[in-house]
Amino acid sequence: MWELGAGGLLVLLPAQLSQNLARRGWLGWAGLALVVASPIALRGTTAFPGALALLPVTGAVLLIAGGSARGRYGPARLMSARPLVFLGGISYSLYLWHWPVIDLWSAWQGKQPGPLSGPALVAVSLLLAWLTKVLVEDRVRLSPLLTGHGWRSVSTALAVVVPVAMVSVYIAGGPGQWNGKLGPGYPGAAALAHSVPGITPEPVLPPLSDLHAAVPEYWQQGCLDDVRTSEPKECVYGDTANPRLKVALVGDSVAGNWFPAIDEIALQQHWELITDLHGDCAWTATMMIDQSTGDANTACYEWGAAVLHDLLTTIQPDVVLTSDLPGTGSVAYPQPGPRANADIGSGMARYWTQLEDHGISVVPIQETPVMGFNIPDCVAEHGASSQDCEVPAAKDHTRPAHPRRRARHEQRSHGDRHEPVHLRPGRMSSGRRKCPGLLRRPPLDQHVLQNADALPQAATAFSVENKRHRRRIRAAANRGRTRRSARCYRAIRRSR
Repeated sequence: MWELGAGGLLVLLPAQLSQNLARRGWLGWAGLALVVASPIALRGTTAFPGALALLPVTGAVLLIAGGSARGRYGPARLMSARPLVFLGGISYSLYLWHWPVIDLWSAWQGKQPGPLSGPALVAVSLLLAWLTKVLVEDRVRLSPLLTGHGWRSVSTALAVVVPVAMVSVYIAGGPGQWNGKLGPGYPGAAALAHSVPGITPEPVLPPLSDLHAAVPEYWQQGCLDDVRTSEPKECVYGDTANPRLKVALVGDSVAGNWFPAIDEIALQQHWELITDLHGDCAWTATMMIDQSTGDANTACYEWGAAVLHDLLTTIQPDVVLTSDLPGTGSVAYPQPGPRANADIGSGMARYWTQLEDHGISVVPIQETPVMGFNIPDCVAEHGASSQDCEVPAAKDHTRPAHPRRRARHEQRSHGDRHEPVHLRPGRMSSGRRKCPGLLRRPPLDQHVLQNADALPQAATAFSVENKRHRRRIRAAANRGRTRRSARCYRAIRRSR
């Protein structure tokens, strides 16, 4: 902004001083020389804007101050030539147009302008600038509605400036890019200059390894089915050599939020962990609605039926852990709400009942809390320990009328009393009844964020690592009437 301010200061000079400068024709020539030298002296590797911006700015100020007709032997006659007057008239429009034209062309062609395309882009920019001046700028500036009416001109200017100022304030208030210190080994754009020899390669900041580690393994290996996929994709983790227990993790991406904790437990307790996860698809026998099209989500329905078939025939796990967070309606009740949730929950109960009829215990896990705002942005702006990123547990957006509650009710009505495993917010936040935006994962003390709508998968107090959770899983296994359920119960007892 200081570049524009330099021209404003020139206008505010006392009249006597301005007249004296105008008579110094040599100032105009000096300014013109600086302006012409600027594109030659400045390069893409130059740190700009900065102190070097004084070169073109000073040249423009001197040219305006001493380039008038009053300046003896000044450049007034040259600057009054019709081509230069035309170029000056469209200069601001040309300033606005030239860079988008060059940038769009470079993106389209995948290369920088050359000796043929460069002049063509200049011609296109000149044409667009002239059309903008004639059809937009002049029509507004010389409009009879504005000329001769000071208050109308001011009102129009405010109507244009105020929205721009509001947008600028909004953008400035948003979280910025990574602003860590690079150090002397990171020269930035100067690395492209020939005058910076012997640059030693340094690691990328922030480290890519940290970003890669934040992505769960099942994501890295493509083990979350796409929303349009109907074929299940099983991936195997944990102890595959001598497993004591075979556990299946089934559901949508919310079930995947628990994968890092469950995978760690599987390795510690010698479980074979099999994942069958599908993006944006709750595991239910109810036909749901595709949010993007409004039609029946046949891909999700076929995937769920195929997963049930595989669990009963080929996988045959001891325990199925399942969690999900459907945010859509069903074919019978397209509008999301209590009735749609009850319909989806009934479909969940039908799948669970079929598994238990075959001696496979089902442990539904309460979904990770939905905070109602973007967790990574909040943590980046306020810090990992800030209370601004906490939400009272009572305001968990997943609590009311979840389909899992309907499924649990139907299980109870059939004589089963399976309780979902709860990761209680009070325990997660050191006794406070709030859900924190970020958890520390003992003993690794790593911060892991999954997505904007879920807490990190960082609680090793989950499931069998917590006595209360172990009692629930043990009760679920003990209710089974097959040897598989009995083996599950014994394995859990050995893990104590």
